[in-house]
Amino acid sequence: MPTLDAANIALNLFRGVGDGLSVGPILVGAARPAHILTPTARVRGIVNMSALAVVEAQAAAPAGT
Repeated sequence: MPTLDAANIALNLFRGVGDGLSVGPILVGAARPAHILTPTARVRGIVNMSALAVVEAQAAAPAGT
């Protein structure tokens, strides 16, 4: 998204249109993964972000560990 405002508008549109689940925000392009939770995150959001962090850590781990 070109700006934070555009991203926020798009997120709110997707939330209103579908019955999907949003996970994020996720920073892309950093040297290492960063997972950010907002103060308003609910339990389901915390669990989903934790699961995403575990999968990324497993994928980044050297083979055999």
